[in-house]
Amino acid sequence: CLSIGTASFPRAEPSPGTLCQYQAQKLTWSTCYDSFECTIVQVPIDYFNLKLGRFKLRVLRHQATSQSKKIGSLVINPGGPGASGVDYAYNAEYIFGPSLLEKFDIVGFDPRGVGQSNPIRCLTNSATDASYAADSKPDNQKELDTVVKEIRKDVSRCESRTKNILHYSTADTARDMDILREALGEKRLNFLGVSYGTYLGTLYANFYPNKVGRMVL
Repeated sequence: CLSIGTASFPRAEPSPGTLCQYQAQKLTWSTCYDSFECTIVQVPIDYFNLKLGRFKLRVLRHQATSQSKKIGSLVINPGGPGASGVDYAYNAEYIFGPSLLEKFDIVGFDPRGVGQSNPIRCLTNSATDASYAADSKPDNQKELDTVVKEIRKDVSRCESRTKNILHYSTADTARDMDILREALGEKRLNFLGVSYGTYLGTLYANFYPNKVGRMVL
């Protein structure tokens, strides 16, 4: 798949103050990457403490090739966790067949903590290289102790470098998807989730069973 890098997304409106305002927000779309549309959707950092602030999630839309035959939006997630839904939607023409592209707007978003949506950056480049180079298959207790020690270091780095780190959960992202559904004007969420995205879709269906449309996991 092609990676599209950093885009120029439209400026988000002032932060909503209530959950109803988050749900009622209007998306401002702008043309990006020649034939796509980009926008920002705002979501609460903490759904149980709205005063904590907001995250701004980047969203990219591949419009249905036949607007007269369009039956809705299809929100997609490529998995990971950590893969970019924006990049995934950018590759829609290589991933989905003509009949689906004809009838659905393909909508990809970078979940909170991913890509261009308040990304988590736990490690420096050198620390990342060291992590990849480390022995991931310990053969004895000494090697296992070393792995556990290094993992604890990485966790500490994440905690110190990432504000609001406790609010980057899959449950939060599932709730974000319902905000996105509302903002797209969809009564039900049509969703395709791959790999980790299957868990995300399952959790959404558990939270919002009456809002599930066409769902492929």
